[in-house]
Amino acid sequence: MQHRLVLVKIKEWVDSHDPGALVIPFSGNLESRLQNMSEEDRQKCCKEHKTQSALSKIIKAGYAALQLEYFFTAGPDEVRAWTIRKGTKAPQAAGKIHTDFERGFIMAEVMKFQDFKEEGSESAVKVSS
Repeated sequence: MQHRLVLVKIKEWVDSHDPGALVIPFSGNLESRLQNMSEEDRQKCCKEHKTQSALSKIIKAGYAALQLEYFFTAGPDEVRAWTIRKGTKAPQAAGKIHTDFERGFIMAEVMKFQDFKEEGSESAVKVSS
């Protein structure tokens, strides 16, 4: 109960100094412990303690606050995520991968992950489009 009172006071202070600002309570100790566990142990621990990691929420809020987004490239052996500023044009995004890509940029093949997931492959998405 003590922790809840402290959180309420922190939220009140933040609201009075920066109305509408996001507050994400988290335990550094818990996050550290969870990071050192296997996925199976992490899920078991969270279920047992009726909690969850705040890490993904912190990352998403940070990306939003910094006006960042990511795109993926995929090949036969690798899938990779690249971080760019929101509003970056495709040639400049390609330049994040390699500067030659920006100079020689012609086009990008783009698809939504949800479409890829539903169709099962890149070729199936192209056929259904």
